[in-house]
Amino acid sequence: MKQVAIATPAKAERLRLEPAGIQRGQAAAASVGAKFVAQTNIGYDKTEAVLRQLAQGGAGFIVAHASGYDTAASRIAVQLKVPIMTYDIPTR
Repeated sequence: MKQVAIATPAKAERLRLEPAGIQRGQAAAASVGAKFVAQTNIGYDKTEAVLRQLAQGGAGFIVAHASGYDTAASRIAVQLKVPIMTYDIPTR
């Protein structure tokens, strides 16, 4: 795998959620000798386009860091045959 990527809806500084995902993504990429790419602050209106760009740009694994990304992530994963994990912090 050459590249691991994460897509987040907000800036990396928001509420410690995005930074935690980015830090873990960096560690995962490093563990397999892959480059890490973070696309942050993408909101929800261009999710599919950003995930498509990451997949076509060489990402072998993508973390879609919001539950609102699940539909677009599933579609892109199937179309481009790139594993995409949708993740969000569960509420209590």
